[in-house]
Amino acid sequence: MNIWIADSLARILPETKPASTKSIKLCGNRNQVISFQVGFRPRVDPTPNQQPNKVSFSGNLSKYCSVRLCQLVPLKNQSTGTPLSLTEGTVPGFVPDPLIEEFHDKQFSSGQSRSYWITVRLPNRAMKGKVSVSIEIDKDKTYTVDATINVLPFTLPPLQLPITHWFYSDAIADWYGVEPFSAAYWQLVHKYLKNMADHNQTAIYTPLFTPPTDGEKKTMQLVDVHETDSGQYTFGWSKLRKWIALAKKCGFTYFEMSHLFSQWGAKYAIKIIVDRNGRKKLFCPLDAPATGSVYHNFLQQFLPELVKFLKKERVFKNSIFHCSDEPEMSHLEQYSKVRQMIRQISPEIKISETLSNYDFFSQGHVDNPIPNIMTVSNFISKDVKTWVYYCCVPRFEFPNRFLDYPLFRLRILGLQLFRFQLKGFLHWGCNYWYKHGTTELIDPYLDNDGLNWPSWFAGDTFVLYPGKNGPVDSIRWEVYRELLDDYRLLCLASRIAGQQKIMSLLKDIKAPDKFPQNADYIRRIRAKIIDIICKHK
Repeated sequence: MNIWIADSLARILPETKPASTKSIKLCGNRNQVISFQVGFRPRVDPTPNQQPNKVSFSGNLSKYCSVRLCQLVPLKNQSTGTPLSLTEGTVPGFVPDPLIEEFHDKQFSSGQSRSYWITVRLPNRAMKGKVSVSIEIDKDKTYTVDATINVLPFTLPPLQLPITHWFYSDAIADWYGVEPFSAAYWQLVHKYLKNMADHNQTAIYTPLFTPPTDGEKKTMQLVDVHETDSGQYTFGWSKLRKWIALAKKCGFTYFEMSHLFSQWGAKYAIKIIVDRNGRKKLFCPLDAPATGSVYHNFLQQFLPELVKFLKKERVFKNSIFHCSDEPEMSHLEQYSKVRQMIRQISPEIKISETLSNYDFFSQGHVDNPIPNIMTVSNFISKDVKTWVYYCCVPRFEFPNRFLDYPLFRLRILGLQLFRFQLKGFLHWGCNYWYKHGTTELIDPYLDNDGLNWPSWFAGDTFVLYPGKNGPVDSIRWEVYRELLDDYRLLCLASRIAGQQKIMSLLKDIKAPDKFPQNADYIRRIRAKIIDIICKHK
């Protein structure tokens, strides 16, 4: 068997040729999660009764280490619109993505490269200097590789940006077959939220009412609504209070409220279930006009009470509000009407919106624009402080997380957040395990594009897989944690050495789609930043 070691910027594909690297040197900070990989390629097929691989650790770091198998998933189609030189993998073929803990009985065929993902959780105590760990694979004999981690004597500053991947709790209820808001549901949500916060997510998408995005959805409503008289409503906050408390406990600091109007234009009201005399009914038809008297009357009662509740829970200042997802210029007239309605009812509410057209933004209806990374330069050039998002677009030379993109094209986002002084990041797909626009579950281990290629691409719809009792990380999800740690590292260096000096190191990032298209660039930048910090400490 061939065995080698690699860092977390290399995706080890079945067709990857074995390397000769037997040792690796990495840097990390106290209380940081460090990842690397052990690649292996059997020279012969296993016999029927042969013992599977046994993986073990030795050395100073061994008790902080864990191992998972990089499981293969299908790559059925290439991401269109991207130069093949900037993609990787064979189509059709397989790529590693989910990280599986229960793998110890698996056998592996010859002629394919596979990998183990090693996670090192450095302790938050007086550990510093170079510490090592050896990884041993026992098969027909013992194979060993070594990692040395230089533990730097500081911790990274807290992440101050809102970072959100939209979390679908309807998918939790559907996949695990639990009743929404039951004890089993809350236990599962707790596991997923804890996982998300551990991966540097700071904002949680909060379903006040069933989110009006991407088609039909299971009813998920944190706010109870009671109609006392015709057109008069009271609100129950117990589930929302529990959601906020749980998210706070897990480490979230921002609360992103679900959209108040229909997607792509704010033309309609949204799905709201109301208790009328003990019977739960749809508040209004799904094609009820957004600015009609019925929905206006409801919002007039609901929004002031929501603001009052969020203030009482001490989260209003860190609450994020949306009107309608991805409005365009053709929606401007209608959007302006709903925005004016919100201003009249609750002037304290500021609207953040996935909005990529600067001319739309210049009309003054959106307080915090969140442009697609493909158009964010139009906002930056006009000194607009903005978040950024990406989804099934863009492709080309831009960053994204598709399964046929090299991992550096995901990891570069951390440097770009700092380089362009972006104020947040949004992605729509944390765990969208559905066929596009329906409530029909897919198998995420077999289908990874929502069955919607070529509009959606492999890897767009989720970064968390469903496990037997909770979340299963993906390689890309681990890289998200690392890229946000890169951003935190840059923030620390900026405080120490000044922003101008740190910016000068990033001068080769000319625009979101104009940056060095290789993993070594990220490795070099990290090394330079760490050197600056260590010299000033």
